[in-house]
Amino acid sequence: MLYGYHICAVCMSHLHEDVLREFLAAFSDAAAPLGWRVLVFATGSDLYWKTQQDAGQATIFELIDMESIDALCYFEDKLLDPAVKDRLTERCRENAVPVFTLNGEREGTCSITFDYERGFAGVVHHLIEHHGVTDFHYISGMKDNDFAKTREDVMRRALAEHGIPFTDENISYGDFWAVPARAAVKKLVEEHRVPKAIVCANDS
Repeated sequence: MLYGYHICAVCMSHLHEDVLREFLAAFSDAAAPLGWRVLVFATGSDLYWKTQQDAGQATIFELIDMESIDALCYFEDKLLDPAVKDRLTERCRENAVPVFTLNGEREGTCSITFDYERGFAGVVHHLIEHHGVTDFHYISGMKDNDFAKTREDVMRRALAEHGIPFTDENISYGDFWAVPARAAVKKLVEEHRVPKAIVCANDS
């Protein structure tokens, strides 16, 4: 506790994104009447590239005083270096601090995820039923990533329901990142395989 309030540390990146600021505002507003305050620790990078600069930014999380916080949560999809998340989880375990992961799952934490499946299925069904699309390509995230795999499964089921063939040739990997996603599309263009619709695991 600090100054008589329970403290929840929130660890994240990309604080400049509107959706994250809106989340923090809503989270803080909900916590305040319960006697809680939110303490934010944020990096500018999502730490995906594991560069020297990323390592420097990640030290912000070492500043968390585990004796002053009552809970910690981090965004699984906004901190992309597994070692950083493992370190946070381990420090919380050592200090008996409950830890929550948002938008993902990690062993040793309470995981809070969202129902992406229904929304993603709705996108695919809309393209088929309202736009007559039967020629698809799917740009996945990282190979074997749970989010990307779930959305791939949703897409396969939706296409199967409409009798539309879909094979591994219809999948590229964009790693949830703009550069490889562009490279995947460029490859489709070069190979003269541009489909009627490209469905992506995320906006990149």
